[in-house]
Amino acid sequence: MDTEITPGHPSFNDNGIPAPPSRWEGKCEVAGCSNKLIVMRSFVGGESSPVDGMGRGTHTSSTASGNSVDNAEEFGMANGTARGVAPLAHLAMYKIDQIFRNFIVKSLRKIIVGILQESEDISSKKECTFRDCGLLPPGEFCTPEICPTMTASPKYEYRWADGVQIKKPIEVSAPKYVEFLMDWIESQLDDESI
Repeated sequence: MDTEITPGHPSFNDNGIPAPPSRWEGKCEVAGCSNKLIVMRSFVGGESSPVDGMGRGTHTSSTASGNSVDNAEEFGMANGTARGVAPLAHLAMYKIDQIFRNFIVKSLRKIIVGILQESEDISSKKECTFRDCGLLPPGEFCTPEICPTMTASPKYEYRWADGVQIKKPIEVSAPKYVEFLMDWIESQLDDESI
């Protein structure tokens, strides 16, 4: 999640990148998606495009997961191969508006649900995912009785720890986990020292 991205940037070439998993249902709102850049979406209202106009989102995305680019240089210096931390990873870019903090807080649930809807299979109600648990209207999909733990699939269970009040990870119901998560995110956004 960042500002925008430049799909034709050399760091987003898909050389050596396999196709996304067959269950992937990511959306590309503009032309330019590939095996590397598998999603470009905007969660900013209006006619906002996820295509980069400033360079920030392209820079951070290529630093994190840019594919190898031979003969990369900056103003004739430092000629070599440039690559991100995870050059063979798929990249999904979701544009969010970083100027309006209230927009981010209010849109966070929508963004997370959108991301997870594209990346997870629907689990049974006994195995709650973010999508069918607490991020949607409370009680409508998942209660502590129906979703006693927070899981992403039968193989993955999430336990909560914030490192401050709860230092050792604890098992909580899916709705409680999402409540803790939203409170933690809001506290991070409100912390002006960060």
